[in-house]
Amino acid sequence: EWYIDALRKQGNFVVNFEDLGAGARKAHIDFNALYERLDAPENHRYGYKYAVLNDKFIIEPPNEFRGEVRNILVTFGGVDQNNLTLKVIRALEDLCSEGRIELKVILGPAYNYIGELEKYIKTKHLKIEVLKSVENMASEMRGIDLAITSNGRTVYELAAMRVPMISIAQNDRETLHTFARYNDGVKYLGIACNVTEEMVREAVLELINDKERCYRMYEALPYEELRRGAWKVKEEIL
Repeated sequence: EWYIDALRKQGNFVVNFEDLGAGARKAHIDFNALYERLDAPENHRYGYKYAVLNDKFIIEPPNEFRGEVRNILVTFGGVDQNNLTLKVIRALEDLCSEGRIELKVILGPAYNYIGELEKYIKTKHLKIEVLKSVENMASEMRGIDLAITSNGRTVYELAAMRVPMISIAQNDRETLHTFARYNDGVKYLGIACNVTEEMVREAVLELINDKERCYRMYEALPYEELRRGAWKVKEEIL
């Protein structure tokens, strides 16, 4: 708070991003894309409309609806401290073995369970594409029918690519990100410690067997607004 006061006294126009601290009240304008508030202070801008995505998600065209869930993306951010990646694979291994789905797994640079994951995939003879530290996530989301992910900024990236998703919060902070709770393009399962393999499997089977539900999810994703987020932020600042 004192730092923002000092900046303003020097004649600076102060713009904050993702600031939930006391300094947010002092900034001229504060953007927070991950949290929604109905009682937001006058200088605050909340919600997905203010998400600033990597340019690759603006250049890459969004997916067309293909009418079935076959290609599934699994990605849980840079760390995946709960090893949800392996939990999801265990939940869906029979669907992989039967050829009903194809899994693409993207690991973050700080994923620490790679040995355990590779051993499990090899032991179970699963045909799964595993990628690590991907540079262009937008291109990897092309042709994906459904994603299973955590409840951070990736939900906006997937929504911008028109990928319906199942979301699991990694920690208490992620439970405060409200987009997954209220947007009909996302099936939110709650916090990781309460999510079982059976819950994941049932959620995926539900969407595999309900094409109309998948289409409604696809249509509900605000991909155009997300792709305009950077321009909206710029306009607000100006």
